[in-house]
Order: sequence, then structure tokens, then C-alpha cells
Amino acid sequence: MWREFLSSIGIGNAKVDTVLQSKALYPSSTVEGEIVIQGGAAGQEVEAIVLTLAVRYEAEKEDSDFSYHEKEVSRIIIQHPEGISAKKETCIPFEFTLPEDHPVSDGKYETILRTVLQIPQGVDPEDEDIIFVNPPVSTYNTSL
Repeated sequence: MWREFLSSIGIGNAKVDTVLQSKALYPSSTVEGEIVIQGGAAGQEVEAIVLTLAVRYEAEKEDSDFSYHEKEVSRIIIQHPEGISAKKETCIPFEFTLPEDHPVSDGKYETILRTVLQIPQGVDPEDEDIIFVNPPVSTYNTSL
């Protein structure tokens, strides 16, 4: 009983890590990886796993005291009907495609992939990874 209570307030709860096959991509390329969930001290229920692709950028806005902002590009919800067993590791593969017009990573834009385990009445473990988006490869006419 104490383990369940402590897990619900974030002590000894599950941990999540998103492992990407490649962190350097191009617009329109496929993002592939797996979500690695490590069970905590007690078993926990998971409502869903949410992957959010976002762009972080710097901009001055009159209605904000912050210079960095985020814009959500897409959200993927993975239903996970099974609970997380105590101390057990679970791997869930995923893949999705970056939009064709996705901004490239430069001094102004940064792409992040945030993973959140939605645990009812508990602290939601999360992970954040940076994806470097290269400029699209141009096709050159090599015929002479």
C-alpha cells in the first residue's frame, strides 16, 4: 500500500525514455524509435502514452515575459491498456513522418519530441529529446 501511495506522488514511480533510431533527420523523413518504460517500485496503470512533436523558437512577444516559445506540430496518442508492472521493462516501437514544411534546425528553431506517460491520479513521467532537422537534400542535374 505504501509503495502505491509513494508511486502516485512520484517517488519510485515508472520512468520513460524515448530512444530514437536517428536524431538527425530531414523534412518528410520518418522518425523511428521506441519508448522504453521502466516500472517503478509498484505496478501502475497507464491511460495513454503521448508523443508531442514541437518546435521551440525565440521571439519577442508583447503578451509574454519569455523569449522562447513552443508550437505543437503534431501529437500522437498511443493507447496502452496494460499496466506497468513493478520493476519490469517494456518497449513500445513507434514511427511517424515529419511534415514536408517542417522548419530546419538552426539558431532560431529547435525541434523537440516530448513523451509523457499519462498515469491516473499520479505524477506523469516524461522525457524530452531534441531532433536535429537538416535542410532538404536538393537534387542536382548532373548531366552535361
